[in-house]
Amino acid sequence: MSSLSRFARCSFAFLSLSLLGGCAAIYLAITGSDLELETRLSETVFLDPVAPEKRIVYVSVKNSSAQRGFNIERQVKSGIAAKGYRITDNPEEAYYWLQCNVRFVGETSQNAAEAVFEEGFGSPIVTGILAGTLADALDASDETSLIIGTAVAIGAALVDWSVEDARFSVITDLQISEPAAKGETVSVRSRRVVRQGEGGGEIERGRRKSDRKRYRTRILSSAHRVNLTMEEALPPLKENLVSAISGIF
Repeated sequence: MSSLSRFARCSFAFLSLSLLGGCAAIYLAITGSDLELETRLSETVFLDPVAPEKRIVYVSVKNSSAQRGFNIERQVKSGIAAKGYRITDNPEEAYYWLQCNVRFVGETSQNAAEAVFEEGFGSPIVTGILAGTLADALDASDETSLIIGTAVAIGAALVDWSVEDARFSVITDLQISEPAAKGETVSVRSRRVVRQGEGGGEIERGRRKSDRKRYRTRILSSAHRVNLTMEEALPPLKENLVSAISGIF
């Protein structure tokens, strides 16, 4: 391919992206100015109704994410207590055990958050994804790909420098247990991956009987808006997550 032809393709890609990107940026600035919040459970949890004297809950909230300051335990306890339950620090006294772990807090793409959410309770958390380039989609040669890719990057930077649809997500694993009914037998299966050295490992499986029924779900809370920051996103995300957890009771 001649240099002139390569230059023409580069110029066309840059001009097209600039025009389309400019329209997209304006549209995004208009339609994405309002904060949008969403909280979903991977599995619906239904708890059996109990007598008032049994409405005692043990609450344990952990945070294994990079955002160590994201703490919701106090708010979760308050939300459950507001529904007429008594909170205790003694699991032997409690009828319900609520255990949850905040696994991820941060900025992510919608596709990445959805993929991790759909894997369900206990699955690994993936904090990033690999994306193909426009040049790959065009099935161009390496040299042409470099030229077009550069044009795309420069055009995107020029057009959308000040307009970005930012998305922040909180991914939480939640387990609630309650005593099994009289005469009911609960079988608990466990699976654990044990790493051994570089690239090695084995899977351990176990099975045991329990006197408690367990309900497990993964919660995805997301907030997105044009130019949204972490500081702006965290308070409403925390509020929605607390509401989702306490709403189970």
